[in-house]
Amino acid sequence: MIDTVLFKYILTGVVNTVIGYSLILIFYNYFSLEYSLAYLLGYMTAFLVSFLLNRRFVFNLSNNRPGNFLRYLLSFIISYLISYVFLYILIEYFLVHHNASFLIGMIVYSICFYLLNRYYVFKVGY
Repeated sequence: MIDTVLFKYILTGVVNTVIGYSLILIFYNYFSLEYSLAYLLGYMTAFLVSFLLNRRFVFNLSNNRPGNFLRYLLSFIISYLISYVFLYILIEYFLVHHNASFLIGMIVYSICFYLLNRYYVFKVGY
C-alpha cells in the first residue's frame, strides 16, 4: 500500500508538473525563449503554488513554522540545479530533444524535491 503522504505528493506533483511543463513548452516553443530560460520561468511560476499545496495538502501544516519557506526555497534551488544539470547533459551531450529533456529533468526534480520536502522542509518535530 502506498504511503498517504507520498500519494498526496504525487497527486499534487502531477498538477504542478502539468502547469510547469505546459509553461515551459509555451515559453520555449511559442515565445522562442532559450531552453534554460524557459525551464527557469516554468519552475519559478509554479514555485509558490507548489509551496502552498505541499504545506497545506501534502504535509498538513497549517502554521508557518519559522524557516519553512527558506528551507523550501533551498530545497527548490538544490532540486532545480540537479535537474538542470541532467537537462543540460541530455540536450548538449546526448542530443536528446528539448521537450523530452524537459520532462526527464522534471522527473529528476520531483524525486529530489520530494525527499527534501519530506525529510527536511516539512519534517515533523524539528
